[in-house]
Amino acid sequence: MRAKIIQRMATVTLLLCLATLPAAQAADFEKAMAHYKAGKYLDAAAEFQGLVDENPSYDFGWFMLGVCFLKTSKLADAEKNFTKAIELHPDKFQYHYNLANSYLMRRQYRQAVTALNAAEGLATSDQQKKPFYQLRGFALAGQKEWSDAIEDLERVKKLGADASTLKQLGKAYFSLGYNDKAVENLRASLAKNPRDGENHSLLAKALLNLGAQAQSD
Repeated sequence: MRAKIIQRMATVTLLLCLATLPAAQAADFEKAMAHYKAGKYLDAAAEFQGLVDENPSYDFGWFMLGVCFLKTSKLADAEKNFTKAIELHPDKFQYHYNLANSYLMRRQYRQAVTALNAAEGLATSDQQKKPFYQLRGFALAGQKEWSDAIEDLERVKKLGADASTLKQLGKAYFSLGYNDKAVENLRASLAKNPRDGENHSLLAKALLNLGAQAQSD
């Protein structure tokens, strides 16, 4: 899901960023994007590297270079380029979001939360808020900050959550002992992805806990 969001964000800003380039570099940009859309991320990275070498203040070039490295799992390189893009243009939500995503992929949860907190005021539309709260919710869950994770993931749920978000929300409630809420969200997740074995196992544990609690009461 996050990969689709990254690609959608890049596409939305494509024409605007093309217009900011000198005419002589526009063809190189289109070539880089053609490689990217074809899934040739290393070739695209080479073209974007050439663009930023010639135009070091081109923030979108640094951003797309980071996206290419993210696609090829070169996460440290991705973080370096996203950071450069943010230094040049700090009010771009997608720059902060992708930096946080690269941190999350390396399980650097605290850094991911910090990067997202810096961008919270930039997420002004539901299209931005949904991935923002989802990513921060997962990062907070990675730190076992369950209450804060629940707050963010419930916001995602109101906007329309996928199976993975509902599952993570169920895990968070389960970890805090709210088995009824865990069951509700784990069942909702299984309705979207019924083959998730881990989810079935966690749901069974939550149901057993509810049963034990009912007997005790």
